[in-house]
Amino acid sequence: MQSLDNADFSIVNAQKSIGEDIYQQKYSVEKSMCIGENRKWMQTIEKCGKDNDIAIAITKLHAILEAVSDRVEMHTNMGKQHDNWNSLRLNSINMITLTDKTMAGLGAISWVAMPVFTLKLSSCLLFFAATRMLLVINKFQPPQLVEEQRNASRLFKQIRKEIETLLAFDHQHPNQADVNNMMERVLALDKAYPLPLIGVMLEKKRHGSINTIAMQSLDDADFSVVDAQKSTGEDIYQQKYSVEKSMCIGENRKWMQTIEKCGKDNDIAIAKLHAILEAVSDRVEMHTNMGEQRDNWNSLLLNSINMITLTGTTMAGLGTISGVAMPVFALKLSSCLLFSAATGMLMVMNKLQPSQLVEEQRNASRLFKQIRKEIETLLAFDHQHLNQTDVNNMMERVLALDKAYPLPLIGVMLEKFPAKLKPTVWWPPLNVQFQRESRLQDQERHCNGWTDEIENEMREIVEVLKRKDKEDYIRLGNIALKLNKIFAIMGPILSGMAAIGSAFVGSSSLAIYIAVGAGALATIVNSLEHGGQIGMVFEMYRNSAGFYQLLEESIESTLEGGELERRENGEIYATKVALQLGRSLKQLKELATASASSRKNGETIQEFASKLF
Repeated sequence: MQSLDNADFSIVNAQKSIGEDIYQQKYSVEKSMCIGENRKWMQTIEKCGKDNDIAIAITKLHAILEAVSDRVEMHTNMGKQHDNWNSLRLNSINMITLTDKTMAGLGAISWVAMPVFTLKLSSCLLFFAATRMLLVINKFQPPQLVEEQRNASRLFKQIRKEIETLLAFDHQHPNQADVNNMMERVLALDKAYPLPLIGVMLEKKRHGSINTIAMQSLDDADFSVVDAQKSTGEDIYQQKYSVEKSMCIGENRKWMQTIEKCGKDNDIAIAKLHAILEAVSDRVEMHTNMGEQRDNWNSLLLNSINMITLTGTTMAGLGTISGVAMPVFALKLSSCLLFSAATGMLMVMNKLQPSQLVEEQRNASRLFKQIRKEIETLLAFDHQHLNQTDVNNMMERVLALDKAYPLPLIGVMLEKFPAKLKPTVWWPPLNVQFQRESRLQDQERHCNGWTDEIENEMREIVEVLKRKDKEDYIRLGNIALKLNKIFAIMGPILSGMAAIGSAFVGSSSLAIYIAVGAGALATIVNSLEHGGQIGMVFEMYRNSAGFYQLLEESIESTLEGGELERRENGEIYATKVALQLGRSLKQLKELATASASSRKNGETIQEFASKLF
């Protein structure tokens, strides 16, 4: 309140300066925020006048944009908080529960009265605390809370991008209907994903269709697929539908409404590229969120399995020093159950390879960001020459990337243990991919920046990439693959042997050695495989080999592209290749010279093409 007084700005002044409708608009969007914090957007109204509907609509949209941007940050921060709750509470409860079991076992083999009572009391208190914590964590379901916040943040970013597109692409035609549409969507999203936990937290055991929230949001926004088809025409609608397969069809439509007014191929291409840009931005968020989920799987499963295995090993050892019959059976049973559970969890974890899943999502997110930046560059730098070919090119790249890095696990998950490493392919065939014509007006237009020297350099770079970089990453990837296969087989076998050995503790002197030794080795193998993230290393090598193959195919298709005027400018292309390899143009030329010299002498060049990784 003091900051408001210093700024000499009040709610009454806001109402007087911009009118009751604008004030109410901002107030309803920014419910819990300070009204006067972001008010720059309101000052243009005094210059435009109250009767200027377009200016008022633009101002309201800026107000909504500010509120949506703040919502993104709030849900992101809340998601991080809930994620910490999940990991810390799970680790704490597991450690408490497993320590209880060990202390209960120790209490059974103590011959002194007081230590027995102390161990029993400690064990009882720990079990009681773990029970209470489990009741709380099961009530709130932190993993579900985290996913709710991730989804809310992604969807708010989607709205933010649409508003930015609307203001940039169709800033001359916004009206009150656009404002109402965005307002309804923001409020529907607020209702679907509430921030507070007390009172308005979503029910964690829902009944009925899982699509209730999404359908309710659509109903509130009062927009349907049929409306989209009617307002924009079948071609644009189909374009958007094919890009956003699994997304809500009718969510982003404002960019389409100017098509009826323009009718030009260039305007249609720009509109379609904006649609693809919005879809790609959402893909980035989806793959980022999925990567965070699977990173949690890796860390939580690894910690849980290691704690279970070590506790089972400890209890198997305790079973051999107990002189009472019943405690021996209890310890054997507990140890056998723990080892069996660890074996089952290890088999699932080794099948899915969470660290590799995380790396896949990281790569997908990075590559979608790359496409997003390229589209933004096209729209900013070459918007006057865009056409349907540009749209088709981007569409093919998006769909190829969807295929290379699928989101689902069931049915389409990438093979985790192939016979041998094959470079990841996330691009459409380059022999049919569109090559943008250079429009630079240089002095030698017929050469388009290309010379025999540049072409020869590019050919030598391709040879080095084939013989050194790609081959080396394939070799290293195959080593990582073999090592991962060995560990993935050894882990469950060792923990299964420990489970069998613990069942015969006391009956055979060899059983204790099998139970304790195999349990300890299973923990070591599991830590090396998943703690060392060998699956991630394999995926990194596979992606790096794909990077070199893409660069190799790109250079070859460019050199075989026919007319020089149809190619990208030669000097610019050489600069891009140099940057991708982490070299300067001078270093690129030196590498090509060294490669040509080595080939002439019948030798293999020792230097790698890339200095980046």
